[in-house]
Amino acid sequence: MMLRVCLAALAAITAAASPVDYGCTEPLKVAYFRFGYLYSKDKAGRNVGIDVDLIRELSRLIGCRFEERELSRVLIWQALEKGQLDVATAGLATPARLVYAAFVPYFVSHNDFLLRSESVNIQTPEDFLAAPDKVLGVVKSFQHGKPYDGLVEQLRKQDRVAEAADLEILANWMRIGRVQAMMSHPIIYRQLFSDQEMKGISIRHWADSSELLLGSLVLSRKHFSADALQRWDKLFQELRRNGTIEGLYARYLGPDIAKTLVPSP
Repeated sequence: MMLRVCLAALAAITAAASPVDYGCTEPLKVAYFRFGYLYSKDKAGRNVGIDVDLIRELSRLIGCRFEERELSRVLIWQALEKGQLDVATAGLATPARLVYAAFVPYFVSHNDFLLRSESVNIQTPEDFLAAPDKVLGVVKSFQHGKPYDGLVEQLRKQDRVAEAADLEILANWMRIGRVQAMMSHPIIYRQLFSDQEMKGISIRHWADSSELLLGSLVLSRKHFSADALQRWDKLFQELRRNGTIEGLYARYLGPDIAKTLVPSP
């Protein structure tokens, strides 16, 4: 009964609007970046992942067409700011980014701290700071939340931060020992590293429980009107409420983890 009610509500939202209401009378330029189960390539070179499924579900629901492309995270933010990109996935809002983009939440996450096996004695952020031979790897432009962003800034002052262009490069640096630690969400590093590789990695749960990262669909303010942005926000409220978003996660991660990733409606 509840499912029928939710589907009816979603149908009412989508039936009452057309692509013009969502600012997509022309194909929208959307960019992904490699982010574990959210986006990657399969062996045939095709786009796969939760974000890809989300964009295609949106196309089905509201009739928007999307031109998909892969860019580095740095290039995505530059293109959004210049008005050269309409939509991006898995974005984190900052005051600077809110000037040129709107954010519609669809997942919550937290970062774990991953250590190579030779660093197993490190138990706290202070321990890592006190180990001058340890280098932390990060992806350029990523935000990590407390206490990690503060740790990164302290390590930068000691020239102990190595910046990678994307997560796959960073994971390779962990494998070869170029960096001794990195930060990532479980749904990301569980896709990056095999079960055998995970045996050589120690996990520290240092994230503040109140510091969940809110990942969003990012919409260019240069492309979308205020009315269109409100429609996108209302649509995603319903998708979060009726189980559509949770269902996308469950395809890749199972129902238990999927439940933890959906923001409140």
